[in-house]
Amino acid sequence: MAGHIQDRWYKTEPGPNGKPHRVRTERYGTGMRYRARYVGPDGTEKSKSFPDRQKRLAEDWLTRIEADMSRGQYIDPKAARVTFKQFAERWLESQHTDYTTRASVDAQIRRHAIPYLGSRPMDSFQPSHIREWLAELEKAVPASSYRRVIFSSVSGIFTAAVEDRIRTTNPCRSRSVTAPSRGPGRVRPWPAERVTGVRAGMPDRFQTTVDAGGGCGLRQGEIFGLPVDEIGFDTGWVHVGYQIKNISGHLVFAPPKGGKVRDTPLARPVAQAFRAHIEEFPPVEVTLPWMRPDGQLVTKRLMFTREDGGPIRRPDFNTYVWKPALVSAGVIPPPEGGRYQASREDGMHALRHYFASVLLHAGESIKALSHYLGHSDPGFTLRVYTHLLEGSGERSRGTLDQAFKRDLAGLYAVLLLQQLEQSALVLPDEVFRDGVTVLHLHGGRYGDRWVVGVQESASAPVLGQVEISPASDQADASWFAEQWFRASCERQGLVVLSAEDLSERYGPDQRPYFVLGRVVVAQPGGGGWSAPSGALL
Repeated sequence: MAGHIQDRWYKTEPGPNGKPHRVRTERYGTGMRYRARYVGPDGTEKSKSFPDRQKRLAEDWLTRIEADMSRGQYIDPKAARVTFKQFAERWLESQHTDYTTRASVDAQIRRHAIPYLGSRPMDSFQPSHIREWLAELEKAVPASSYRRVIFSSVSGIFTAAVEDRIRTTNPCRSRSVTAPSRGPGRVRPWPAERVTGVRAGMPDRFQTTVDAGGGCGLRQGEIFGLPVDEIGFDTGWVHVGYQIKNISGHLVFAPPKGGKVRDTPLARPVAQAFRAHIEEFPPVEVTLPWMRPDGQLVTKRLMFTREDGGPIRRPDFNTYVWKPALVSAGVIPPPEGGRYQASREDGMHALRHYFASVLLHAGESIKALSHYLGHSDPGFTLRVYTHLLEGSGERSRGTLDQAFKRDLAGLYAVLLLQQLEQSALVLPDEVFRDGVTVLHLHGGRYGDRWVVGVQESASAPVLGQVEISPASDQADASWFAEQWFRASCERQGLVVLSAEDLSERYGPDQRPYFVLGRVVVAQPGGGGWSAPSGALL
């Protein structure tokens, strides 16, 4: 047993004959009789007192302590009595993310978590307490996507408590606790008519902000922080390196979200709108601190400013410019009682969705779009916009039609149609992870024919194969295998997001006899995914 149990009512002293015997102490009959003591992992003594006739409970308590220590699940009883507020404040102080992120998380916890959970000891939380808090949070925060962000931060605090051995479990991860949903589901891009209507409903000074969002894919803060010298009228690109953020009520310049400095295309009509705006509303120099209210001052000539030349504040713009424009375009009803209807999906971010939908419809790749939007990885872009790829079937058929026009005397076109009837590939749902899969086309030449199979990896089962005969050169065999794969996917209602010929990995002597390729395929309406390194082409 870890530690020992002290009997405060009796002590042992040497008797007249030299033998020890028990005698009553001054505390006999008063207070707690037994004191269970042990040395914790930190080297300090811990104890708990028990009343008379409860020595067995004291022994059981020490036994549990010993078992927890041996399993690595020991919790310091005194440390666990720290309140959520105390632990959360220590957790916030220990964060080492960028200043703007810390300020955002700090506001989430202090406004929406500590007022509800702050006074409760960390070791007393049960999943029911989290469910009750989420019910109250739903009343205070209508947007489920933002509630999910707050929930994630609170869960992070409990995870830290588990790792610090203040708790054994995270109540936010209980099966009975349902995290807020990600949001309204699929993105529904605005039609061009709505974009035009909202633009027309704005004051002249701010109409071109719609062109910056819908034509260049800029976020709202990036629009407000766009310096005129970052617009490449000659190069056809806009360099996105700044945004304006609100940190604890103070406006600051900061890098784009996630530090994703990037270049995005500048279409000719957008460039013309920018030139007209600059001529009517000349850029104004604005000086703000960099990244934090006490940061170094930075001066930029901004495209968009208030009438008095100051930087634009997001809440003011949304209330006095954006919402009235939505009303004029018939997107939301007129205000009742002086307040506009909440419509998060119709915020200025809708312009970025419009930008993305236009590029995807034109056949732009997910990888390029992800870069233009400044997303952290192409997988995130795919999760948001996969359903917009469902209309790519006509483009795929057009591509295949053009491929049939290659100068092959019609032989391969006829052969391809035959192979589709005889050996069409059917991909099972099991190969898809969150609606997406990465597959390989691998085969070789066998006498007067080529045989190319489809596998998840070299050691995985062959999902299907195509035979190409009579044999031609390696390039034509690789092309044929890809067209067969694309046409098979088209028949199954799948979308080929990208394809890459990897045959160059073979040496010059082997390359004429082998085919190797990698393809990324999505199920229409598929969810998120985590692609292997290099999977998106």
